[in-house]
Amino acid sequence: MRTLVFILNSAMTLPFGLAALFAPAAVFAAFGIALDSGGELVTRGYAATCLGYGTVFALLRNAGHAETIRALLWGSLIFNGIEAAIQAMAFFQAIAGASVWGTVTAHAILFGVTAKCLFGTQADDLSSDSAP
Repeated sequence: MRTLVFILNSAMTLPFGLAALFAPAAVFAAFGIALDSGGELVTRGYAATCLGYGTVFALLRNAGHAETIRALLWGSLIFNGIEAAIQAMAFFQAIAGASVWGTVTAHAILFGVTAKCLFGTQADDLSSDSAP
């Protein structure tokens, strides 16, 4: 299951990171958010972070060392939990439109699956990828 978490993190962040790096205004317009030049600059920085994050998960998707796996899972838990909360708040504060709920849902699901990997019945055996 943890390999799925790693692949999903990559699948969510790499395409978003590439799109946001090269077309930040267009990416955020899809969520009903208009970016000024400062917003585009910050978005490109966030895009670079997403590209790095996604690359790490892609390259380590088959890692076998329990400490490495645990660190990646904690990173996923923190990233996806905070992303889900930030994006939901953006909707409730009328910053983003209803289309943001797709990403809120994706981050919330990934948060839950990651939590299951970290705290589920087989959390002590992180070096195997058997489903709990």
